[in-house]
Amino acid sequence: MKNESHEAENCRVPSGGVNGLPIQQAAAKLGMDAFALYALIQEGKVNPNRTSGGSLFLAKSEMERLLGGLADSLSNKEGPC
Repeated sequence: MKNESHEAENCRVPSGGVNGLPIQQAAAKLGMDAFALYALIQEGKVNPNRTSGGSLFLAKSEMERLLGGLADSLSNKEGPC
């Protein structure tokens, strides 16, 4: 239960009422390094939002899109067998 309340704190609502995660936490959920996620943002492959304070975050919908894409790419890879 302690982790659930901590997770709820992390999934805060930036300005505009969109649920999201800061880049560091989003990268951890995606299983990648934050620098790799920043690189994807710079390449235009990931669409972040900004808080009113200027910090980047990924909206819940963008996280779901990325997680779906990662799951699709993993299921499409041919295994060694």
